[in-house]
Amino acid sequence: MVNIQIRGNLIEVVLEKLSANEISKLQKTTTPQISLLRDIEKQKINTHNNIYRNILPVIDDSLELQVSSFDNDNYYDDGYTFFRSNLDNIGHQDKNVTISMEKIDIEYFLIKLNYGYGAGFETEIIDLDYKSFETDKLNFKSTFLFETYNRVLHSLSLNYLGLEDLGRNKLEILKTELLLVKSNKKLKELDLSTKISNQVKIVDNISSS
Repeated sequence: MVNIQIRGNLIEVVLEKLSANEISKLQKTTTPQISLLRDIEKQKINTHNNIYRNILPVIDDSLELQVSSFDNDNYYDDGYTFFRSNLDNIGHQDKNVTISMEKIDIEYFLIKLNYGYGAGFETEIIDLDYKSFETDKLNFKSTFLFETYNRVLHSLSLNYLGLEDLGRNKLEILKTELLLVKSNKKLKELDLSTKISNQVKIVDNISSS
């Protein structure tokens, strides 16, 4: 078995619906709902109704891709890491990331950006080992998140087959940014590669660490 991990700085992107009650509050006022975001930050309001969630490794000096081989028949095998890379020697393409909003009928929603460190990606391939793994067949796709200086990896493939993250959440969140945004009827998709304010109206934002 082969285990692939990408470790380093990361950004967790979460889009969350607001409750009908909170939307009603927003529709009755023209002032930014700072107290609403503060209540969400302090977990007084539960908004765990995710539209989208993805953990994106940040491509910077902290990033390391590790490929390790394990014995399938030995539960206690510690594994052997036979390949490490900062992605400089791996093929890649620049590609935008979009989230379809056509079937999501909401006026207000939250964009939560969690900045942290850990395993931003992890997957396992049962029928490979260090002898049969072809490192030159690895490929990734990246973009600049919301046109910021953060270049992130959003797709990893082997032999042109996409690899799926196992979602083990081996990470630590160090800082969170919350953005309360108002959508518009013309919004068919949210482009994670385009500046947020060019797509939706930012009603308010706060950050905490």
